[in-house]
Amino acid sequence: MFKTYEEVEIFLKEHDHRELYDNENIFRFKKRHPFVINKPIIHITGTNGKGSTLHYLEKIYRSSGYHVASFVSPSHYIYSEMIRVDEKSIDDDIFVSYFNKYVEEFEKYDLTTFEMITLIMFYYFSSLDVDVILLEVGMGGEIDATNIVDDTNLSIITSVSLEHTAYLGKTISEIAYSKSGIFRKRTPFLLGEGVNEEAKLAIAQRAKKLKCEEIYLSSYQVLDVSPLEHKLSYEGHQYTYLGPRYGYHNLIIALSAAKALNDKLPIDFSKLEKHPFESLDRRMEILGHDPLIIVDGAHSEEAVKELSDSLRLFNLPIHIIFACLEDKNLPLLLESLEKISHDIVLTTFDNKRARTENDYFIYLEDFPFTNDYVSLLKKYRELYKEDIILFVGSIAFIDEVRKRL
Repeated sequence: MFKTYEEVEIFLKEHDHRELYDNENIFRFKKRHPFVINKPIIHITGTNGKGSTLHYLEKIYRSSGYHVASFVSPSHYIYSEMIRVDEKSIDDDIFVSYFNKYVEEFEKYDLTTFEMITLIMFYYFSSLDVDVILLEVGMGGEIDATNIVDDTNLSIITSVSLEHTAYLGKTISEIAYSKSGIFRKRTPFLLGEGVNEEAKLAIAQRAKKLKCEEIYLSSYQVLDVSPLEHKLSYEGHQYTYLGPRYGYHNLIIALSAAKALNDKLPIDFSKLEKHPFESLDRRMEILGHDPLIIVDGAHSEEAVKELSDSLRLFNLPIHIIFACLEDKNLPLLLESLEKISHDIVLTTFDNKRARTENDYFIYLEDFPFTNDYVSLLKKYRELYKEDIILFVGSIAFIDEVRKRL
């Protein structure tokens, strides 16, 4: 038996694998160890925006007095932060007790780290008296560990673009269809603006089979007060949004989701006008001034395009330091980033899946590489005092940058 959370964390890191992933093992585990959840569930997936959408839903329901259980991924620092109630992470002792209860079975069924954490979440949430459960998919939809839940009340797909092609499919249609795997029979669904027509056609196939009704977003207006403050007019109300311009799309989704479930979880939307909605960390987050140091976890072509549109509001030169994991579409990311700056330096970070100098070899004629981005930043601070220094790429890279700067 494990005595401390730190011991469990070490064990989980040793089992953090996803080769040839499917969710057959976790379904077999659940059959042997079932759980029952009788609370409203909102299931959220998408290439970009799912974390932000959950964040805004959490704020909407918390400010309305509801007790909210949330499952978020990935973890940024420790695994237990993925499981939280009313914005507070699960206690270490509780996490360890659930882990000890099932660890032998976890190993017997050869479960991944994410699957183990997901199961602990479901068992924990099933024991709580909460009002609503928000589930963020880890990867895709149909094969994701969170998709073992029997029933949900609303499915959300925030956006669809090429990602995890080894698992989800080689085309937008295949990936969209995989994401729509979270749909449940006769359960409504909601699509964000980042879902294009090709993706919608694939999603519609699943929706037709399951007789799922789509909930459509209403029209809205946005006024840019500053690069990081915006006024959003939607459904007869005006909300204050603090964050990058691209993020208000996810606030629209969250507000629409709350309206769709208003019969189960009544909301006074006029009261929400008094509560500014702040974006998540790592979304065009400012870490310093003179020069303006910004970090953003944009790791898809769509996300980079939206980030670019938001950065243009500053009207300042941009110097980019970029790093990503091996599974990201590097050519498209670099091509998109070049549209806002040709001053791009490639780097790496402490992660076993991070791209190294060897992985960038065909791009090194066009983009310089450094192993020491901290020293590079020191140089940039002297050279570009009135510009923007942008750290961008995988969330894991941004997490490391936030700790080191």
